[in-house]
Amino acid sequence: MKSFEISEEDKQQIERALGFRIFSDQEMTRRTTRMQEELRANNLDAMLLTDEVNVLYFAGMAVPSFATRTRPIMVVVPVDNPPILICSRSQSSNARSASWIEYIAPFEKFEEDAIDTAAEVLSQFVPDNGRIGCEIGKEQRLGLSFLGFQRLTKRLMTREFVDGSAALWSVRIIKGPEEIVFMKESGRINELAMAAAVSAASSGVTEMSVRNAWAIELARHGVDRPGYLAIHSGANNYRRISSSGTERILQSGDLLWMDGGPIFHGYWSDITRMVSIGKARPADRDRYAFACDTVQTLVNSAKPGITAGDIARHGQKLFASIGRQMGGASRIGHGIGIELTEPPSIVDGDETVLVEGMTLSIETGLADWDGYFLMETNLVITSSGSDVLSSPASSTLPETL
Repeated sequence: MKSFEISEEDKQQIERALGFRIFSDQEMTRRTTRMQEELRANNLDAMLLTDEVNVLYFAGMAVPSFATRTRPIMVVVPVDNPPILICSRSQSSNARSASWIEYIAPFEKFEEDAIDTAAEVLSQFVPDNGRIGCEIGKEQRLGLSFLGFQRLTKRLMTREFVDGSAALWSVRIIKGPEEIVFMKESGRINELAMAAAVSAASSGVTEMSVRNAWAIELARHGVDRPGYLAIHSGANNYRRISSSGTERILQSGDLLWMDGGPIFHGYWSDITRMVSIGKARPADRDRYAFACDTVQTLVNSAKPGITAGDIARHGQKLFASIGRQMGGASRIGHGIGIELTEPPSIVDGDETVLVEGMTLSIETGLADWDGYFLMETNLVITSSGSDVLSSPASSTLPETL
């Protein structure tokens, strides 16, 4: 496993992305070519993409319009033709500068117009009795209203709308070099921001003030948005793992736990940090060290050819060696990328074979009544093993003065 670093070439890519376009045409061509290969393999004539993350992935642009559901944005990827971007006329100027897609089909008003435009585009590229892949399966969501989707299927009654999630994940699960650059930068920024949050933690301040220090530092470093920031502390609160923070005042003896991270150019970081408010108890240091060591061992074990389930079973043995059961909310990790959680799940039973370019988040530890010692690290599978996408947490439990 190599140490985390940002190269000069990576820095140049990040600077280029501050302009209109996030990704190179070569990267976007790679994604489209892979999608078309999957369309052929799955006997599909086109893929209809409506969700924000899939539009970002195949159009190569992030737009604020997804903050409203009034005017959908869609991408159609035909099996044998270049992709088409469908957006409102008010978005078309931005689309022409920010997206690599040349063919843009604008509509005038709201969702009904968008649906009618999508029907016209699909009818040109999908024959009668053809098959259209949609975001209706595993870990996918439509960016259209249910009635809007029904309207589209009725407009194209002679075509079949089918689950395209398997084809989508076959493409998205393997990241290209440009994606890895942004995930590393997201992780680097998250580390800095979490360090600022740990520095802000002390007896007498609130959870929310620590969370705000985290969020402010993320914004200062130019993330798209803070993303998912979970924080909890204190007795009777250690199982509140999805808490976004409260006005609870930190006290000496508390353990403060933070989980999550930001989105940078569309890509997530998801790591954890802990700090003891005041001097740490020996038992807390030991449990924290076990969680860190276990996650690091599992990260080191990740390599091409093994399965997600193999990592989970390795973890089970590590916990059994100390007479404990493995902690985690039904799994000890997941894929990560333009979504916080993606396939595969790191769980006994998911036999997805790891290959070069997959990005994972491994998280496990000890969930006890007097502390939640769960640590998390992000990594990418390489040709011979794995590289971390951010530096690991301190091997010893940090303490406030």
